[in-house]
Amino acid sequence: MLDEEDVHEYLHASVEEGVSATTCNDLNEDGIVSVADAYYLENCIHAQEDLGVLPQDIDACAWDPQITNAAHTTELGILSVNTEEGYADVYMVNDEIEIKALQFSVSGIAVSSVESLIDMMTFDAEIAHENGRVAALAHGETFLPKFTEPTAVFRLHYSAYLAPEVCIAAIEDAINLQGHNTLTQVGDCAEVLIDFAAFSAGSTSVCQGDNVQFTDLSTEGANSWYWTFAGGSPATSNAQHPSVAFSAPGVYTITLEASNGILTDAEIKTAHITVNEATSWYTDADADGYGAAGTAAVMSCLQPAGAVANAADCNDTDGATYPGAPGQQDGVDRNCNGLIDAQEALPNTCSGDINGDNAVNTSDLLILLGVFGCTSNCGLADLSGDGAVNTGDLLVFLAAYGMLCP
Repeated sequence: MLDEEDVHEYLHASVEEGVSATTCNDLNEDGIVSVADAYYLENCIHAQEDLGVLPQDIDACAWDPQITNAAHTTELGILSVNTEEGYADVYMVNDEIEIKALQFSVSGIAVSSVESLIDMMTFDAEIAHENGRVAALAHGETFLPKFTEPTAVFRLHYSAYLAPEVCIAAIEDAINLQGHNTLTQVGDCAEVLIDFAAFSAGSTSVCQGDNVQFTDLSTEGANSWYWTFAGGSPATSNAQHPSVAFSAPGVYTITLEASNGILTDAEIKTAHITVNEATSWYTDADADGYGAAGTAAVMSCLQPAGAVANAADCNDTDGATYPGAPGQQDGVDRNCNGLIDAQEALPNTCSGDINGDNAVNTSDLLILLGVFGCTSNCGLADLSGDGAVNTGDLLVFLAAYGMLCP
């Protein structure tokens, strides 16, 4: 006796591993146990029921070998993958004839359940699946209608993705209303797209020469990373949480490419790090607004305490000595011009003794002639006190020539 339970067993055997075809169970003699055999068996039972055969008397039919109708083609492919809800939709194109039974296998996901997207009044199907193999058999007078455009017919819910894309791996059977197989065509795959690469920066505005600590925030079990740091040192890194120095002022883009061994995703943050130009700061020990000449600079975007942005002080231990400082007639170069100017010179009681050797002689004359024509900061050579070295100073000198200073 044959009944619907036998059809059910055939349908599930078609997707199970390890079921070998024999002369007893391969009803259409195509070398495999598939949904076509389940269709043959159900068709055999219904044909006898239509003739009034009692259920207990329904027996095996005379099975015909599998026939493939070369005029009809059925295409199956993946329409889309919804990673948020965890499913992939299978589309079908069969613009020539309706389909009664289908069997196919899918790659790229671990299928946990399968649902029909066609209403039961049109396609009342029993569906079996195992390890990515799917078989569907329409009961009664229902079937999959013709589709001239890719139309979602099955939704494959998955527990895990196994590859970067989901594909129809193979189509075993596409049985039409005449019980014949059609030609089959594997259609498009669909990518598994998940935005999971993510990162943060310890600071997005830093000073020239500073380090930035980057933190990986990727999800999906990311276990490898490739960073690219425009303007940074290092310029690339495989560390999960790298620290990077930025030596030149500018605005820089940061890229993280993360992978979990199956999927790869990238996070690109354009103009993410701003590096501000550092200033050279010098110690101003005497707090006169001028840093010590010849000392090493401290590079910083913020002014350190006790530092200024110049190194022009010729004596950083004396607050009265700095560029432009007024003379104090103490014999000290207060304005840092390398000369003892008139305002800086000690009071001179021996006019003409320019070199301070207590005598007015040829040495002093040579000094005077060396700055003859000077019009400012002329020092002790300005004997007349008019701010310049000219003929008047020469006459004063000649009048004192040969004197010994007390």
